[in-house]
Amino acid sequence: YDIDPVETWHSDSVVLVGDAAHSMLHHQGQGANSAIEDAGALADALRGAGSVREALARYQAVRKPETDRLQAISRQGWSEEEIEDVFPGQKPADAAPKE
Repeated sequence: YDIDPVETWHSDSVVLVGDAAHSMLHHQGQGANSAIEDAGALADALRGAGSVREALARYQAVRKPETDRLQAISRQGWSEEEIEDVFPGQKPADAAPKE
């Protein structure tokens, strides 16, 4: 699904990665790549932080600007109606355009 960017990817002990954090339209093939990059950034953050809370905040600070950019690019040039026409069912029902 194409979802709007999620503001916070973590609680004190739970973290979102991949599509759970930053789902995007699949025509650019960035979903799996982004999830793999998330995993690497999360591992780096956990290795270098003094606490889980600090690591999760560091992970989001590193990855979110890039995934926000990729989500914006994946929508570039597409109206809500075109997204539904070209990628039917790729938006959750409550976010689909109203007719």
